[in-house]
Amino acid sequence: MMSTINDVSRLAGVSKATVSRVLSGSRGVKEASRQAVLQAAEALNYRPNMIAQSLLSQSTGCIGVICAQDNINQTTSYLYALEKQLSQHQKHLLLRFANTSNGVMNSLEELTCGLCDNVLIIGARFPLNINRPDVVLVDCLDSEGDNSIQFDHAFAAETACHYLISQGRRQIALIHPQSSGFADQVLLGYKHALEKNFLPFNRNLVFLDNTSPSVAVQELVNNATTLNFNALLVSDEQQAAARGAAATGV
Repeated sequence: MMSTINDVSRLAGVSKATVSRVLSGSRGVKEASRQAVLQAAEALNYRPNMIAQSLLSQSTGCIGVICAQDNINQTTSYLYALEKQLSQHQKHLLLRFANTSNGVMNSLEELTCGLCDNVLIIGARFPLNINRPDVVLVDCLDSEGDNSIQFDHAFAAETACHYLISQGRRQIALIHPQSSGFADQVLLGYKHALEKNFLPFNRNLVFLDNTSPSVAVQELVNNATTLNFNALLVSDEQQAAARGAAATGV
């Protein structure tokens, strides 16, 4: 049988009100009482009713996350770390996927109608006109302001190139379609790495137009004898780099 707040109250020797204050994180509870409640809750494997807690605290305890990219693997690669951090703060993650502006807005409307306290929108590569205190845009294209967090794509590209060069890979091909976003920053980081290692810039090794990544890889493979590349820098693992690498022995 599932334990109730009454069971915790009896075992801890305190009132139900004290149990509620301890479990909701409220202040003004003696340390001895707080420890007694926590030990009783653990002994009874007590799980508070989330709906009742939400009504009491006026907080859902949930953070909404909208993954807004066609390439789901790219966005979800760090969801595990995010969920772990939220769990440490007794928060829950509610996930939605959307790859259009309308899809994001529909998901946002759903999540902010009582399901979540705040929402993160991750990786949108299309314009979003959102300026709300309960929404944070993470790595979204053309988003600036207090509610926006951007990655340093130039630094990331430069760091990746430095690593490849340190491994003896000095002929680095870059594939980063404009539709992937932040192409100018990625190219800047790529060039900085070449300059710092006294390597020439070869325009024939750079693919920034909206050609399919697989087409770009095939072009590299077809011209491998003249281009003589020995490494690929791509924005994610789904850009057919593996086939190109296997075909050229990279």
